[in-house]
Order: sequence, then structure tokens, then C-alpha cells
Amino acid sequence: MLQIRSLATPVLGLIDMLQTIPSLAMLAIALYYFGLGNGSLISALVVYSLLPIVRNTYLGLKGVDTNLIEAGRGMGMTKLQLLWQVQLPIALPVMLSGFRVAMVTAIGIATIGTLIGAGGLAVPSGEVYS
Repeated sequence: MLQIRSLATPVLGLIDMLQTIPSLAMLAIALYYFGLGNGSLISALVVYSLLPIVRNTYLGLKGVDTNLIEAGRGMGMTKLQLLWQVQLPIALPVMLSGFRVAMVTAIGIATIGTLIGAGGLAVPSGEVYS
């Protein structure tokens, strides 16, 4: 667990840096690498969805009471059993709140996807597809 906590600070810092880039600028950067279309939009959505998911997953797992983990160890659970049967069920509400925030963020950014020809949630020309 010590190795994971020592990696948490640089990983969360890197994701925080990516999150500070404005969405239109991130789409422009993705447009440069992936060209027009859905690839640019999907890559930008993945980058913007990382922060709430990773942060809430880390905080949820870190917030599990150590007494519960010790009780699991006392019962003879392996690390994998502790993760699946103790830590993840307890951390799940916090983790799901990160997924909800990521979904709201993704919907907001997907509307800008029309600017790079990805379709997004609307078509700017008002065309109706049959």
C-alpha cells in the first residue's frame, strides 16, 4: 500500500494539470493529433473524465477504515480478497460519485464536439438525418 500512496501524488498532480487545460484548447490539441472526427472528441472526453474517476477511486479506497482491513487480515484474507470483498464494496459510493461527475463533464464537453466535426450532441447546420 505504501508504493501506491507514494505514486498517488505525482499521478494526481499530472491529471490535475491536464484538467486545467480549457476544453476548447484540449479539443484543439486533440484535433492536431487525431484530425477531424470522433477520435479527437473521444480522446478529450477521456482526459477530462480521468480526474474525478481517479481521484474519487483513490479517496474511496484510502478512506476504508483500517480496522476493517485488519479484521479481514485476521480472518486470513489475501490482498485480492481484501480488495474485492472489503475495500471495493465500502469505497463504491465514493467511486460512483466520481463516475457521475465524469458523466456530467463528458456531456458538457460533448456539446463542443460539433466545432471539430465530431457530431457531439448536435449538428450545427441544423440538418436532420433520416
